[in-house]
Order: sequence, then structure tokens, then C-alpha cells
Amino acid sequence: MNAPAPLLLLHGAWHQGDSWHAVAALLRERGVTVLTPDLNGSLPLHKVSLRTYVKAVLALLDALDEPAVVVGHSMAGMVLAQCSSEAPERIKEAIYLCAYLPCSGDSVFDLIARERGTGEPLAIETALRLSTDKRSCTLDPALAASLFYNDAAVADATRAVAALSVQATLPLAARVTLEASNFARVPRTYICCTHDRVIPLPQQRHMLQRQSCQQLLQLDCGHSPFLSQPERLSALLAACLGDW
Repeated sequence: MNAPAPLLLLHGAWHQGDSWHAVAALLRERGVTVLTPDLNGSLPLHKVSLRTYVKAVLALLDALDEPAVVVGHSMAGMVLAQCSSEAPERIKEAIYLCAYLPCSGDSVFDLIARERGTGEPLAIETALRLSTDKRSCTLDPALAASLFYNDAAVADATRAVAALSVQATLPLAARVTLEASNFARVPRTYICCTHDRVIPLPQQRHMLQRQSCQQLLQLDCGHSPFLSQPERLSALLAACLGDW
């Protein structure tokens, strides 16, 4: 049987590549080549942008011998969409894991505002703390665990909150530019997380109404199944990679 395609796991805002460690280990046991980059790299925070994220991912894809399956979690859905538009030949499948799924011209902040409308701020907005110069943001640690890790073990959630980093705001404010024919070339799968409090299920569905995916899957979990359900998530991703 053929070996599975390489798998690139992209973390969301405030997280790092190591967030995927449990899922990556389980998939490597299955013989999958797994990459879990830190999107920020070694750049100073004020130089981090959506463009730097995209360039870093495209460089990783270019270094591989074959097209990869790319998973984007949360904010990384924006990165995945832009990479799909710019290098469709390098991506075998794009998997959006409870991720922001944009149309051309959308930013993360736009998608949040669209969902809020004229109502109350979303939970993620309530937890977000902007720096004085608005170039970076953090999460209120008193709210982060219940938002991101609501179904994880308490000890795991506590460690995860302690590991959260400062997030540059430019990647959240930047709008993607998607070339329609290129973007359409990459098969898209969306994994809905039914108990998500960061991107609630209704918001996931609203995005899917605007930007369709060929395959819809579901996990009964919160926003971070890589922490709360690594076995189930790794099995689901292995199934997406196909038999080998």
C-alpha cells in the first residue's frame, strides 16, 4: 500500500506548534510524516503578519517531495485558505478544524463582526485583551480555559492556559485575497466541533453557508480536540489521509 501524504498541522492564535504534540505522536505511530511549525518563527512580534504566516507555510510545502494534507485550526484557517489560493498544486487536501473559513476579502475580525452583528460581543471578544498600541493581544487567563479547553481535564487545561502566548493582531486584521479558480482546485473538508465556545457551532455553519466544503465531519468536543480528544482527532485525520 502507498504511504500517506505528508501532514502539516497549523496551530491557531495564541498557540504554538507543540500544541499538536499528542496528535502528532499518534499519527507518527501510524507512519505519517507530520510537521507542526511555529507560525511566528523567530520574528519579533511587531513583524508578524498574515503574509509572514503564509510565506512560512509555502516554504514548508515547497520543501516537501509531494503535495501535503494541511490542517488549519481556528485562525490558521485563514492561512490555509490563502495558501490554497496561492499554491493549489502543493496541497492535496485542506482540512479546516473548527477554523475560520473565509471568502475573499474576509479577515478574522470581519468574520467575528459578521457573527456579532449589532448584538453583544462574542465570548472570544470578551476574553481578548488588546495591548495599548493594539499591535498585539492576549487572552484573559480567567476566561481562556472555559473558552478553549472546556472539555479537557483540569490539569491539562491549566497547563495549556499557562502556555498561551502573545498574539500579533495583524494576522487577525488582514484580509485574504483568494483567486477563485485556484482556491477551487483544493478539496476542502471542514471538521465541526459541536461544543466549541470560541467559534460556536452556529458560526461554523454560517461560514459553511458562505464558503462550501466537499466534506463535512463532526467531533463532539470543544475548540481544542488536539488536547481533549487526541485519539479521536488523530483517527479522524488518519481516515482523511486514506488507507495505506
